[in-house]
Amino acid sequence: ENSPLDFSIGQFSCVDPDNYPNSHRQTFKYELISDAQRRFKIVGSTLMVAQPNTNCLNFGGAFCTINYEVQKSFTIQVKVTDSGTPALSKVTTLTIKVKD
Repeated sequence: ENSPLDFSIGQFSCVDPDNYPNSHRQTFKYELISDAQRRFKIVGSTLMVAQPNTNCLNFGGAFCTINYEVQKSFTIQVKVTDSGTPALSKVTTLTIKVKD
């Protein structure tokens, strides 16, 4: 709650069973499939706040995009795709809990 623009929520990582230690290391691309009405974004492998909430206390209303008293959690879907040939991907659903 009241997080600034680009506040880092967390870092994504994954384990790929066909990414063998002695082979070419694969890279991974993370993409938001659903982003809780554009409240969040991914930069590289970092989940970040996409809409600043710093004016919530001053102006209220539409400025309160992430507000604990209104919504205590948000659900997003993230797709990760590896750099293998063929590229493999997986979608997972995550819950972001808002702290008051």
